[in-house]
Formats: sequence, structure tokens, C-alpha cells
Amino acid sequence: CPVYPTELVFALDQSYDISKQRFDEMREVIKSIVEGLNIRESNCPVGARVVVVSYDSGTSYLIRGSDYRNKKQLLQLISQLKYRTPTEARDIGNAMRFVARNVFKRTHAGANV
Repeated sequence: CPVYPTELVFALDQSYDISKQRFDEMREVIKSIVEGLNIRESNCPVGARVVVVSYDSGTSYLIRGSDYRNKKQLLQLISQLKYRTPTEARDIGNAMRFVARNVFKRTHAGANV
């Protein structure tokens, strides 16, 4: 098992100026990237653990690492992400704090890249 497993977070902007077309484009980019990744499929974290969050003025999980067991399931979950009519302003800083506190909460000594 690698000492530093790959953890990849996608943050989907769902603030008030994002159209359905733009949301669909973002979802397709995520799918394209995931299709080229080795996805973790066991407790030994060989491959990436992928998380998807959405943000506007708040941030929430859309897909957690525990929601899927393989790449096929992850791609299905990404395909099922639905556009919601946005009503709030964008706060990327809040989204980054959410990810730091909730996704990347385990830290290791040394550089974190």
C-alpha cells in the first residue's frame, strides 16, 4: 500500500450564474478525468479516492469515497448528478475550507501537495 494515497476532490460550482449547459459540461469533464484514473477498489488505497462536492454560498457532498466500490459505480454516480436551479452566490473560500476540514482531515508529517 502507498504511504500517501491519492485523494482527488472535484468541486462543482452551483452558484446562481451557472447554467444547466455549464453544469453538464463540468460533469462531463469530471467523467472524462475519472475514466483515465486508476480508482481505489479495496482497503489498500492503490488508486485514487474520488470525492465530488457542490458549492455556492455553502458546500455539500455529492459523492463520498464510501458511495462506490469501483470505477463503474463511480462513473454511474457522476452521470446521475443533477442540475439544480441555483439561488445563491459563489463562495469558493468556504468550499476550500469544507474540503480541508472534511475530506483532507488526515494529515501526514512533511509536505502536503
